[in-house]
Amino acid sequence: MSNSEELRGMYLANAQAYAKKMMYERGYVVVKDWYTARPGVQHRSVRLVGEDDLHFRDTKYFCQDCERDPMAMTQFIITKDLWDTHCPDGGVICWQCFEARLGRPILLDDLEAVPLNEAFFIGARLAGSK
Repeated sequence: MSNSEELRGMYLANAQAYAKKMMYERGYVVVKDWYTARPGVQHRSVRLVGEDDLHFRDTKYFCQDCERDPMAMTQFIITKDLWDTHCPDGGVICWQCFEARLGRPILLDDLEAVPLNEAFFIGARLAGSK
């Protein structure tokens, strides 16, 4: 069995152990493994061993209800009162899951007037909505 076949077998058998092994071989050491910072947000502490001994925090985000990747989600900022009522622990949630918690479609009045939400307001103006 060749070296690459052996590495592939290791990867298929245990992807997480393989990833840690490769990080370690490249000089990265996981100081603290994944932990939940708040719903939909996990962190881990990583250290790059070398001349600079660099420390950094690796973060992954996901919808706290459906676990969808946020890069595949519509990003939005909801009003504070709705957010505090329906997501009291904070975190990350996708549009569809927030509507499910809300029990109705999200309205323009539910959105904060911030640059991230600007496309929704422009779209509503173009469509003739209020």
